[in-house]
Amino acid sequence: MKFTLTPASILALALALTALVYWPGLSGGYIFDDFPNIVDNTAIQADSLNLESMSAAALSSPSSIFKRPLASLSFAANHLLTGLDPYWMKLTNLLIHMINGLLAYGLAKILLSQLGPKSRNHRHIAALIAFAWLVLPINLTAVLYVVQRMESLAHLFVFMGLLGYCHGRIRMLDGRNGGTIICSFSVIAGTALGLLAKESAILLPLYAALVECFVFRFQHPDHGLDRRVIVFFLLVLIAPMVPGLLWLFSHVATPSAWAARDFTLIERLLSEPRIILSYIKWTLLPSIGDLSFYHDDVIVSRSLLQPWTTAPALVALSALVAATLLLRRKQPLIALGLALYLGAHTLTATILPLELIYEHRNYFASFGLLLCVVPTLVRPPSLATPAKLLLAILFALWIGLTAWTSWTWRHPITLAQEYAVRAPHSPRAQYALAQSYLIASNYAPESPYLKAAWPILEQAAALPKASALPESALIFSASKAGHPIAPDWWASLDRKLRDRPLSQENASAVMSLARCARSGQCNLPEERMIETFLAALVHSPPSARVLAAYGDYAWNVLQDRALAIKLAQDAVEQAPAEPEYLITLIKMQRVLGLDSEAEKTWKQLIALNLGGRLNARLQTLPPN
Repeated sequence: MKFTLTPASILALALALTALVYWPGLSGGYIFDDFPNIVDNTAIQADSLNLESMSAAALSSPSSIFKRPLASLSFAANHLLTGLDPYWMKLTNLLIHMINGLLAYGLAKILLSQLGPKSRNHRHIAALIAFAWLVLPINLTAVLYVVQRMESLAHLFVFMGLLGYCHGRIRMLDGRNGGTIICSFSVIAGTALGLLAKESAILLPLYAALVECFVFRFQHPDHGLDRRVIVFFLLVLIAPMVPGLLWLFSHVATPSAWAARDFTLIERLLSEPRIILSYIKWTLLPSIGDLSFYHDDVIVSRSLLQPWTTAPALVALSALVAATLLLRRKQPLIALGLALYLGAHTLTATILPLELIYEHRNYFASFGLLLCVVPTLVRPPSLATPAKLLLAILFALWIGLTAWTSWTWRHPITLAQEYAVRAPHSPRAQYALAQSYLIASNYAPESPYLKAAWPILEQAAALPKASALPESALIFSASKAGHPIAPDWWASLDRKLRDRPLSQENASAVMSLARCARSGQCNLPEERMIETFLAALVHSPPSARVLAAYGDYAWNVLQDRALAIKLAQDAVEQAPAEPEYLITLIKMQRVLGLDSEAEKTWKQLIALNLGGRLNARLQTLPPN
């Protein structure tokens, strides 16, 4: 295929078009996990740059026990410059994505130069791969969903690490000095820095190993096996992986690890092959209904034949793995692309007790699929015209769907309406639409938005996999607006809390009612609130969040000091590394004159004050 544009022109066009299609979505608001990580996370909202505030910001993420400090610091930097305005947060994400697109070009170029025909076209093909990757609809949430900067920032270092590794290996094969150091530094530093943004960067050594297997093949400049490379991967991949997997298995094998999920470890492993195959379609031939952001309506595989597609999906996934091995010699680029795609899902599609589906998990995996598809469509001279046409259709599809979706992200209501239409059976999508209406109504009794929200919430509550959030929203919105609360709402809320795993959403449903009652905005019967708390606490182990919320309610609403301090102690026992629970307990102990107990709790709290991150919070405590 002949190209009329230079690679630089293709890249310039790609960046300009990427900015254009994403521009409408930059004006939208926050969504879903943006709230606990950014909007409600006061630690990243520092007004000055000092060690204390930056330490607090770095260690503030509620998303992971590893805290993702680099991503959190980037949110803090945004806040220092422009406040909480989501426009600038999203613009930062877009810039990171565009930089990643340039890095994807560099990586594709070097891989094509090693595996493809020796021609100038490999630069043009690499530019097309980067162009496609930048505008893929499945990558949209890594840009406009602010909190997923964690994903794109982590992969900034993944791309850089792979690029550095490839350059180092070429130096080694050319017999030049410094190649070994470049390879080692690129993978180790890239992994370390990426991990500070998100745990998905831990796959960088695996990606480098796959590139080695399919591209460089462990060759020494003298054509034998290079023992330096073998030893390197034994040290950076195999040696950490073995104890890491043993540690991981010891945690995921316990029932408590799956207590918040409606599926088991085996059911997750049965479900993910169907999902991994669906991701391929969503990446290359997506429809509007595929990319619905909320995928809580996914059917869990309970056995090989429930649903019936489970067994065929396992066979198809096995065939993909086999194809990766069989094509290694004759079609190494396709084999590498498949290997990178499958490798990218080894973390999030296997044994970790994560939710089953998220589109942003394909941020790097989609690059692997494009390595398979774009060069295949560009290169065959006998099919040049049909291939050009098909590639043009794919680009039009990708750009059009990304542009349309970005346009719907321009406002919280248009976004919620769009995803509610795309996912009519998703409780989260329907709840998000109703929630956007409630916010727009400001809970005014005669607001048309309020009246529009209630039927949607009732429908969402009745969906098979719905959490307790719709009932909670019905209760507090009716109370705020001065409307009667239906007894069925309370009964349904308590039944879900009691009979289903206590997910984060169900815990949030309880906490939202507790906050509303504590603030005086909701007039909720105390006996009903107590029943709701007890329904949520029947599970083992009890939720620290619910214990803390109940303790706060007992102290401030029930005026039951003994119950409140017992619940606060239980919350600390369940989550001893959470400073807020310790701070609450200290306040209670000092008010009640329990000085010796307060001193012990104080010591626990001081042990968590890394880098002075808690200094500001410590100053709010009453004197001993």
